[in-house]
Amino acid sequence: MQQPNLRTYVINLDRSQDRWQESVRLLSAADVAYERVAGVDGKALTSDEHAAYSKWHSLLRYGWPVLDGHIGCALSHRRALQRFLSSDASFALILEDDHAALPSLGQMVETVTERLTSQGQPGWTVVNLGHDIAKRCSPVDHFGDAGTTRTLMAAHDFPMRTTACLWSREGAARFLNHTKTIYAPVDVMLQDFCAKQGGAYLVSPPPVLFRQIGSELEAINDAFRPPAKRSLSQRVVQNWLPHLFTEIRNTRNLLRTLRNRRRHSSGGTSPKPRR
Repeated sequence: MQQPNLRTYVINLDRSQDRWQESVRLLSAADVAYERVAGVDGKALTSDEHAAYSKWHSLLRYGWPVLDGHIGCALSHRRALQRFLSSDASFALILEDDHAALPSLGQMVETVTERLTSQGQPGWTVVNLGHDIAKRCSPVDHFGDAGTTRTLMAAHDFPMRTTACLWSREGAARFLNHTKTIYAPVDVMLQDFCAKQGGAYLVSPPPVLFRQIGSELEAINDAFRPPAKRSLSQRVVQNWLPHLFTEIRNTRNLLRTLRNRRRHSSGGTSPKPRR
């Protein structure tokens, strides 16, 4: 079953057929129609794909260099959002292929979109359906789901992880504009985007879980470690400066999320989109 105004996209690498088969099984059990989006393989980036990444932006805004796997993941999400905007759908559910969708996912997405569009939340951009750990949230609504009470919450500090995200057309278009230059992993860029734009939500407990099947990005990160012996200049460049820039980013996002929370609690509107 598929809502007429919703598209569901599953990001999957061509070489990860086992993950695709499990995604098919889970979504079929949830009675959710879906489309596959071929992921961009970080191990085989083209020159054009690699050109989307800016090392200087990465160091200044994120504090660390971004690996090819992160670039491929970010480009994959951009590809799925572009597919969504080329359709006539009003909403898109974008899943990574390590999701564990619960059988009630289809009904849950319909409920969430109905609540957001009918209860005075016209400026919403994205809902995290796969991770509910966030520091600053405001409850918006409660609803039942297969014997479980779930809470729709305004996420003033958007949770990390992009296993399952529900997008509005407006939010998708803004995020594509925000990520024309890749400077961080996609979940970090999404957290920055939500702190800047507002209009972000989450569902707790989440209707999509994360399958612990081993991430290629985690394997790459484990292998990407500096040598044990480094000079003082190497330690400054590889540790101190990145941590400094990361703290600046976190402080900036904290100020933005506190502003968004005050606006939400006072009944004000979301900040105007920044282009």
